[in-house]
Amino acid sequence: MSKISPSLVDRTTTQGAIEEAALQTFYEMGYHGASIRAIAKGAGVGVATLFHYYPTKAAILEQIVNGAADAMQADLDRAVADVDDPTERLVLAVRTMVIASCIRQRESFVAQSEFRSLSPEAFRLNREKRRRIQTLFFDTVEAGIAAGEFAASHPTDLARSLVLLSSAVAFWYEADQAVSIPDVAERHVEMALNLVGARTR
Repeated sequence: MSKISPSLVDRTTTQGAIEEAALQTFYEMGYHGASIRAIAKGAGVGVATLFHYYPTKAAILEQIVNGAADAMQADLDRAVADVDDPTERLVLAVRTMVIASCIRQRESFVAQSEFRSLSPEAFRLNREKRRRIQTLFFDTVEAGIAAGEFAASHPTDLARSLVLLSSAVAFWYEADQAVSIPDVAERHVEMALNLVGARTR
């Protein structure tokens, strides 16, 4: 599996410092609880400077949420590239999403908890991005059922459940806990294989 980037933010630039401060503020306080002044203070810039890069708080959220979706899609595409076996594709997809959701925990948390705060147009775009991720899981489940590798039905429902299973770790994972990220990923792979009724590994 390709290396997963630990962050989507370039902290060496002013724009990156603003995004980092916004990400941390949204993560700690929620989008509606975060103020422009708090974000500017966290970035070490004035409010006028922040507005030079982003006209609104909503524009920063859009950058973070859609960036998180793009990064997850890219991680998944790399992980399953040239892999045809449905069981192996499922293993790689679940493992990738779990690891990415742990490593980029703040981005994943904010993307999942705040996407409904996006503007209507940004929400529409993000929904399409999330559907593409969902489709990857749906196609994998459907192929596994057709090949007789998965003893399951209702591929749409299963795909939704698998995405939720794999991404929800962002809400509870703690970096200092005894279980390592790879172990968390393997536990979720086992749960996913049980969920689809995989006959072999």
